[in-house]
Amino acid sequence: MKAYWALGIAGGVLIASASVHAWAQAGASESSTASNGTAIAASGSMSAKDTRKADRALRRKVYSAIVTHKEINAGNISVIAKAGAVTLDGTVVDASQRSGAQSRYLADHEAAQACFRDAIAIARQQGARSLELRTATSLARLCQREANVGAARQTLAAIHGAFAEGFDTADWQEAKALLDAPV
Repeated sequence: MKAYWALGIAGGVLIASASVHAWAQAGASESSTASNGTAIAASGSMSAKDTRKADRALRRKVYSAIVTHKEINAGNISVIAKAGAVTLDGTVVDASQRSGAQSRYLADHEAAQACFRDAIAIARQQGARSLELRTATSLARLCQREANVGAARQTLAAIHGAFAEGFDTADWQEAKALLDAPV
């Protein structure tokens, strides 16, 4: 029984590795033809004008792919293409942060607090410490208006105190200013 099981696993691994290898080869040929000359641009055989044209086309393709996702606000994202390499810069607000902010503006403080706490938990799970800090700061600001700032300040202080670098970032400085402010 164990022999059949081991043989089945070995066969599955063999089939998976063969299909991945074949897919990688097919993808390599497709990407070289679909890149509109970006590989040629990188090798230096295209003129500067053609390289810029290919980079603009690539930038438009990437930006249009980002825009197709309705949950992403692409207004805060810049796409830079240079010699076929794409760099994305900007910020994307997490959906739970966005709904928390919307709830806050609708004066539903309990729902806003729940959304912010969910966003903190998600950021913690993902290891996104800067998003965790930003969300904890938003939660503390919301609770400050309600004179219910104790627990939120404790959460913010714990997250803020865990940072060993990044003291010059706007999020860290905003959290520090909020913690230093009199209650």
